[in-house]
Amino acid sequence: MKDLGTSLAAILVVAIWCAPARGDDAGFLWAYALHDSYSQDTFYSADFTKPFGAPALVRPFAELTLQRDSRTTGGILPQTLNDNYGLLAGGVQLQSHSGLRIFAQIGTSFNFGPPIQALPNSSHFDARGGVDYYRGWNDPPEGKNRYYGTFFGNFVYYSRYQNALMYFEGTRGSEFGSRKYPVQAYLRISGSQDTRRNYYNDVVAFSTGAQILPLGRRGVTVGVEETFSAYTGAPPIPGDSSIARSYWSFRPQITYGASF
Repeated sequence: MKDLGTSLAAILVVAIWCAPARGDDAGFLWAYALHDSYSQDTFYSADFTKPFGAPALVRPFAELTLQRDSRTTGGILPQTLNDNYGLLAGGVQLQSHSGLRIFAQIGTSFNFGPPIQALPNSSHFDARGGVDYYRGWNDPPEGKNRYYGTFFGNFVYYSRYQNALMYFEGTRGSEFGSRKYPVQAYLRISGSQDTRRNYYNDVVAFSTGAQILPLGRRGVTVGVEETFSAYTGAPPIPGDSSIARSYWSFRPQITYGASF
């Protein structure tokens, strides 16, 4: 059960890390801390993406990602985003004003904290490439209805696992109370699939949650979320009834996103 929980947690990291955070003309920082009740694990992550040169359709960029989890245990491979994991990479991206980003990068991934598995070397060549798409549609804070929504989707190939992962997430919410320090309630649907059809990557999830902006509209949110997740692929051990095909999880979290 411990391995199962950690594998589920790895997919949760994919979902949160791939949430609507993306590099922009000035560079972008996306960080979070999140606890998942089903896996009984807490995750911490920070991602820095910085393009260089004058604003243009095609630009070089650098990326630094750091991730840790509280249980420090391994699960079923491949884990596209490991629990105690770091990445230092550089690449080239094409980013349109419509929210489409196409990129290719090379770098090194390394253990950040205790390793989750026995490996001969702590650093590994890491090549990735794919496409991201982000769209937001929001009423202005002073508007009457104060609705907001976002969509994020991507498809990324990972050389270390010879596997590509697709992820999508759509959110629709509404604001209440103070216009400067609002409370937001939302519904979300998300899912992931991979080209090798690994069970723990083939999942769809439905979430409802609420969050507050304690510092105003400066990128910090504190919230809670209840999520129902169901696997869409075949289990790794056919007929094994001990592997749940669906589960509920409660997720308190804090996130921060900012340009730099």
